[in-house]
Amino acid sequence: MTIKIKHHMSDMFVLNPNVFFTKGEKRATLFDGNTSSLYWLSPDASRYLSHALAGNSVGNLSSDVKHLLSELDKLGLGTCVLPDKAARQVHEHRPDKVEHSLSVAYYEITTACNLSCIHCYTNSSGASSETAKSHVHDLEGQKHLLKAIASSGVKRVQFIGGEPFLHWDRLQQLCSFALQHFEQVEIFTNGTLLNDRTIISFIKENNITLSISLYSYHAPTHDGITRCQGSHALTIEALTQLNKENINFHVAFVLMDQNQSDMDETIDFIWRSFGQRVKVKPVRLTGRAASATLNGAVFHKKEITLHNFKGVFESKEFLYNKSFHNCYGRGMYIASDGNVYPCVMERRLSVGNIKTNEWPDILGSTTFSNVIRLNKDKIEVCCGCEFRYLCFDCRPDASGLSANMLSKPWNCTYLPAEGQWSNNKEDNLIRETSIIKLTDTELHSRRLANAPSH
Repeated sequence: MTIKIKHHMSDMFVLNPNVFFTKGEKRATLFDGNTSSLYWLSPDASRYLSHALAGNSVGNLSSDVKHLLSELDKLGLGTCVLPDKAARQVHEHRPDKVEHSLSVAYYEITTACNLSCIHCYTNSSGASSETAKSHVHDLEGQKHLLKAIASSGVKRVQFIGGEPFLHWDRLQQLCSFALQHFEQVEIFTNGTLLNDRTIISFIKENNITLSISLYSYHAPTHDGITRCQGSHALTIEALTQLNKENINFHVAFVLMDQNQSDMDETIDFIWRSFGQRVKVKPVRLTGRAASATLNGAVFHKKEITLHNFKGVFESKEFLYNKSFHNCYGRGMYIASDGNVYPCVMERRLSVGNIKTNEWPDILGSTTFSNVIRLNKDKIEVCCGCEFRYLCFDCRPDASGLSANMLSKPWNCTYLPAEGQWSNNKEDNLIRETSIIKLTDTELHSRRLANAPSH
């Protein structure tokens, strides 16, 4: 039975508060931020709703459009209201109320590393050398910068490399200073140089968090990835010691072709040995990994399919992505040569250099503003996709196989101009249904229950 929508002749149809319509080339989505549910509209439904939301009186709409509006009303997604109320409600949906937030700064201690991992995002190795323009020897200048970063509202700083423990004396001084200004101080390391009791004591006493890379439970696999025999033994020794000392640490597991056959055993090993359920992160095609060829499990884990949109999303995430890139600028990266980048893995978009620019000036620059606003509306093909504000975009990885940094993600299987997924098995059902609720709350609950976490 069709439910008839109640209205006066002059009424207009509006979406309910916190419900958002995103038009694609062929189809559209409705995101209900009240229930964290995503709906996918057929091409006809997309056209009908576009027409209804364009300010037309409901009384003047066709029976097909009215039927769709009745269905949307039944789902709690929209309703008919008087024109003046419709105008107020549209104004309240404006996404320009969302503010950019910078939550973490990644501070590169050195480009040198005692390992030479095959996928290193910064191309670090023992052959890396500090440049004459490097800021790493200017300790007072680094302290001044750290204080400025903290003053801009950043609560968390992570010291990275290369391998930061290659310069322990300087790292210790910077950590001591950072502890006075940041709520959280972290170090990202390969864990092979944590064999000094002085280092362990300092980290423990100051409640510093460590992130440590482990690529396999199997020593030959791990050592093959780091290209350093014996690195696995040193990393396991460090993790065991940190666990014994109750020091806060996270195990980082990057999945690639070289260790995909070890994945399940490695996840189980980390849980049994250190009590951590790690989140598997497929390798990103940047740095030395840019030329990697992904096969099997790794390739499929990186594919963007319809399944990506069956989870639960938050309205703040949707609104943020309408104004900003989902990642750029949330965590700024200060390289050892002074260049400042919007992401740890991004080397194409410097927003300034701390040798010649003050930190507040960098954050206030037009360049910075343009970079952090590089959302899906500006990416080729993606700009015509109805899923664009709920699709995570790692730009260095997404354009890793193309010289064009604005190219559509190489791993996306959706064709917005056709309104179809190239590998979708439910294509017939999709073509026949006007409104499809994609969100599977039961599936999402199972994911949360089984999801690895730190």
